Amino acid sequence: MPIREKPFLCPHAYSLHPSRSPLPPLPPPLASSPLPAGLRRKTVRGAPAEADSLSFSNRMNSDVLFGGDAVVKYVLEGHDRGVNWASFHPTQNLIVSGADDRQVKLWRMNETKAWEMDTLRGHTNNVSCVMFHPRHDLVISDSEDRSIRVWDVQRRMCIETYRRAADRFWILAVHPEQSLVAAGHDSGMLVFKLERERPAFAPLAGTQLFYVKDRYLRRAIMGPGGSGDVPVVSLRPRGGAGSALGTAPRQLVVNPHSPDEVQVLLTSNADGGAFELYNLALSADQEPVRGACIAAVFTARSKFAVLDKSRHLTVQSVAPGDPGKKYRPPYANADFIFPASTPGRVLVRAEDRICLFELQSRRVVAEITSIAAKYVVWSNDGNYVALMGKHSEWRGAARRGVG
Repeated sequence: MPIREKPFLCPHAYSLHPSRSPLPPLPPPLASSPLPAGLRRKTVRGAPAEADSLSFSNRMNSDVLFGGDAVVKYVLEGHDRGVNWASFHPTQNLIVSGADDRQVKLWRMNETKAWEMDTLRGHTNNVSCVMFHPRHDLVISDSEDRSIRVWDVQRRMCIETYRRAADRFWILAVHPEQSLVAAGHDSGMLVFKLERERPAFAPLAGTQLFYVKDRYLRRAIMGPGGSGDVPVVSLRPRGGAGSALGTAPRQLVVNPHSPDEVQVLLTSNADGGAFELYNLALSADQEPVRGACIAAVFTARSKFAVLDKSRHLTVQSVAPGDPGKKYRPPYANADFIFPASTPGRVLVRAEDRICLFELQSRRVVAEITSIAAKYVVWSNDGNYVALMGKHSEWRGAARRGVG
């Protein structure tokens, strides 16, 4: 069996509770643990005698904890293998722990006892480090399985996973005020954001700008004499999710085919991907049309297309209750759709290619390869389009009737 190389970590990693003076529990001395039947205690030369082991352990703990006043308040038992990390919640009476049994456990405590709440499963190797997010109801863990997982504490489920190809993760640090996480791995350290800070936005006819801020859909009239920040619709949390990670809209699309009736599509990662359709001609406290999706765009004055999780395109009416009509996209592995400037068409993306797809005839009008487009921008007259990827950009002219 190959020996697993592992950086040195304190065998009992812990942190002090942010608002309580008692220290977290230490494991009981080895001498106090009864031996299974048939086994005898091994004597090591130079080790303290059994009668002195308890006082020796107490003296060692006293030295480590800078005094002799520490008292074990709770002993939490539940992990099957060695515990690598434990952290307190910054404001609640909660503890989270990670261990070599590949599990993350949640614990609750009060003045008299502490008990296990739940177990979060998903890591496929030893859990190295785990901690609560200071501003969201989340737990972040990393592991020797080369992944970082973000867990929703209320729903007890993993909502995001970050992976590396060859490096195991060992340590985590979360910024107390910004959406930043640092993680140490075999080759060094990486710093990343849990959520995008740039709000979803979209212009309309070059004179208006719609964007999301503070759970409101807002509008700004651009140009001389234009209005400032004006909230137009209150965005209600989906399923009581509040401001949880992933529920903020990531994409905002305004219907360019309906100039006299402003319709807005918002898509987010809530519940694995969802859309909300708002008609600004209705009241500000309207109930939006909702559904599950990967992406959604408008295709006509009163129609929009949805790429669902089964990789099918569904075109439905903006009116509530329409089941829609399904279309098979040109790519079996289609992963996103963008709006086109001509009604009845959409841009369909799959990995490193993108095509202009006509829904009614089910034909590919044009295709571009070798670009993983993340953003698409059309000119006001619909004759030019810009495709932007992470490391590349493509700009071209679209013939009349094509774009």
